[in-house]
Amino acid sequence: MKKIISLIMICIVLFTPLIGSADAYHIYLNEEKIDLETKQTLIKDTVFVPLREISNLFGAEVRWSEDVPAVAVLLNEDTWMILLNGKGLYKNGRIVLESAAIENINNISMVPVRLIAYIFNYEIAWDAKTYSIKLSTTTQEEENCDEDKAVDISSTSIMGKSQATAEQMATFLLKYNSKPKIPCTALELAQIYLEEGEKEGVRGDFAFAQSIQETGYFKFGGNVKPDQYNFAGMGSTQKGVTGSSYNTAREGIRAQIQHLKAYASTEPLSQTCVDARFSLVTRGTATRLEDLANALNTNNTGWAYPGYDTRKYNSVNEAYKANQTYGQQIKTILERILNNK
Repeated sequence: MKKIISLIMICIVLFTPLIGSADAYHIYLNEEKIDLETKQTLIKDTVFVPLREISNLFGAEVRWSEDVPAVAVLLNEDTWMILLNGKGLYKNGRIVLESAAIENINNISMVPVRLIAYIFNYEIAWDAKTYSIKLSTTTQEEENCDEDKAVDISSTSIMGKSQATAEQMATFLLKYNSKPKIPCTALELAQIYLEEGEKEGVRGDFAFAQSIQETGYFKFGGNVKPDQYNFAGMGSTQKGVTGSSYNTAREGIRAQIQHLKAYASTEPLSQTCVDARFSLVTRGTATRLEDLANALNTNNTGWAYPGYDTRKYNSVNEAYKANQTYGQQIKTILERILNNK
């Protein structure tokens, strides 16, 4: 019996991760020492810190994602996703690191302090004499983007000001469809999106990118016909259902903007409601593009159900990794508009 117990103890030692105390290490933020309630932990020569506690210290919110096996860090309307299998770090749906360690210790998510520095844009330095890890804000020069660097979307919040201009939007559309099935010029159509979006506080460039996604660059070809002025498949919930129709292009765009506002905000409409489905939405349940995909929405709602192509992907997690959920596709289109790609 003693031999069996000894053998079990040896196996435990051999196969348990090397986790030790890191109390000897000190963490400083801009020369000020950080005292964490949950102490930093040393795992295989790497200092891990409590994700939620230190994120809250930096003014960020940490959420658990049930649909995607990941922990989300919400910072300045950016969403960072750390996959629980360590397979990557995503920013607003786009992978930025191929691997990102995360450990669950006593039901607390712990991550390397270097990952914290990456997410919150801090420089990190090691002082061997004092056993100190020092985080410091980057200089303004380092924060400035190179002139030839690709333009990225600063936020995926549906409410807000547009980044793209009408000229950029029209140029992009005509680049991929020289004869869009629209009742006006591409530039006039783009301007309507921006005008209607501004009236309701909704990003008109997001709505325009959504329409490109829904209509296939305004080629149509599905249930909805061009003369319905329905540029977002509104009401076309299944095959053979044509959906809503509107009197003019502006009215159709206004309805689309209002429907986005229904999901993204609890504020009242600024104009008379022309969206027949406005009252069907639980207000404020999809504030970001990512939330428009039902399978990713923690409120079990969203514009698109399930919000990814089930013929190509076995799960929403697989689609998310490929940057191919409904909201991610819209975001990608707008980034291409901004970069003329």
